[in-house]
Amino acid sequence: METVVRELQSDAQLGVFLSSNCNVNAIASAIVARESTLHNVSGSSRRRASFTTNDTATNEDSDGLSQLEQFVERLDNAVQRIDRVISEHIGEHYATLLDQVSSVDELQDHVMSVQSSVRQMKQSVHLVESQVREQHEELRDAIQRYRNVEQCGDIVRQVLRFQQLSDRVLGSELNQVDATSMEVMVETGSSLMEDARQNEMASVALAIREMEMLVQDERFEELSVVRAKLPATRKIGTNLKREVRAALRSSIENLSQANVGDALQILFYLGDLATTAQFSVNDVIQELERKCTAAISEEKLVGSSGTNLNGLNSSNGLPSGSIVQKSGFWEALQEFFDVIRMHALQVWNLQRVLLKMVDSASGKKYMDLILAPDEPSLFATFWEVTCAIVRELFASTLSYSAAVKSVLIAEYPRMREQATRVLNEMYTATRQSAGAEFITDLLNTATEAIDAKGGAIESEIVPIAGSVAERTQLLDSMAPLYDAFIDSCLSQDCEPYTAHVSPKL
Repeated sequence: METVVRELQSDAQLGVFLSSNCNVNAIASAIVARESTLHNVSGSSRRRASFTTNDTATNEDSDGLSQLEQFVERLDNAVQRIDRVISEHIGEHYATLLDQVSSVDELQDHVMSVQSSVRQMKQSVHLVESQVREQHEELRDAIQRYRNVEQCGDIVRQVLRFQQLSDRVLGSELNQVDATSMEVMVETGSSLMEDARQNEMASVALAIREMEMLVQDERFEELSVVRAKLPATRKIGTNLKREVRAALRSSIENLSQANVGDALQILFYLGDLATTAQFSVNDVIQELERKCTAAISEEKLVGSSGTNLNGLNSSNGLPSGSIVQKSGFWEALQEFFDVIRMHALQVWNLQRVLLKMVDSASGKKYMDLILAPDEPSLFATFWEVTCAIVRELFASTLSYSAAVKSVLIAEYPRMREQATRVLNEMYTATRQSAGAEFITDLLNTATEAIDAKGGAIESEIVPIAGSVAERTQLLDSMAPLYDAFIDSCLSQDCEPYTAHVSPKL
């Protein structure tokens, strides 16, 4: 085929038919026009010239017609040749063409089959989706039913447990105590002294605590069977709290660690540990303030100094009968410092028990449940408030009558010695109470309790007045009398008195 095309392209007459802009009509018209022109020119020439012979004219016409026919014949031959080449090419590649046609048919059939399969797959997917959706809804409904059954079972178990606990609380002997007996127990604070009763109170407190945990859900509390028994059980809990608080106060006053621990444990079960511990310290502070105020009140000092308080000795400026008067004053001042010592030991003992007791569930000490890590200890708060009270009380004595004030100022050196003695006694007593256990606690907490500022080891279980700061707080609280004593000595030129006074801390 390529050979035929190249031959036709090389032919001047036939090559024009292979050009891209070939116009067959124009080519045919041009050929006919040229042949007509040649025919007209030939006729005119024959008319102007003479005919030589008839054979010559006949040959010329024959030559003219053979040129046109020759072109047509060449064109027919070229077409036939092209047809023959095409026929030969088709004959040679017929099998290939048939294969390609059959492949196209097969491919088309395969595409149609795939389309049909895709449609079937889509239908299957939609069917599966609908089935899955139905099963999912059924499963969701079944799960919800089972969940409702489970919740109902939980509620039933909780109700049964609540009834069991309420029966335990309402059937306790604590509920059988009449009002008179309860008042006696609250006033005496002796209800925890018996082991059997203490165990009963702890058991009832645990039951009340579990009941309160159950009724934290408002929907559970709204159940009629629960709502009917809550008032009675909560009343028992309130009475139990009141009794245990009174017992705790009595145990604190008696410095009984065992009874304090029993009371704190029951209060922990009742959820009243932090509040009661703070209130107990406040009660101790208020009691200390009341007793200290009464101990050095002007009426008390005047009553303890006899009837000669207003008689003054001109030689030393003190009241006449000063031996009796000073002894009465001194008894009052000793009582004052004994009150401080006694109440400080009470708070220290309470704090020690709180540090020793641990909640088994959380592993935290009771003290950690009461105070935040950045809050001062109970004793530190008590000691700071106590020293402030002492300062205010001594400052108020400066407004007493001149006779009483003069004796107080004159007794300042002995008062300071008494304060130092009380500090030493408290330190010795609490250090011996801590003993080996205190040393162990101190060593165990040494790496954990490091002061952020000075790097000093701090331990909450430390003896009273074990640090210079605590000792200084109490001694500095006597500053109003110290200043008045110095002024009095300077004004009266009392050299012997100032020689015995330690420097103010």
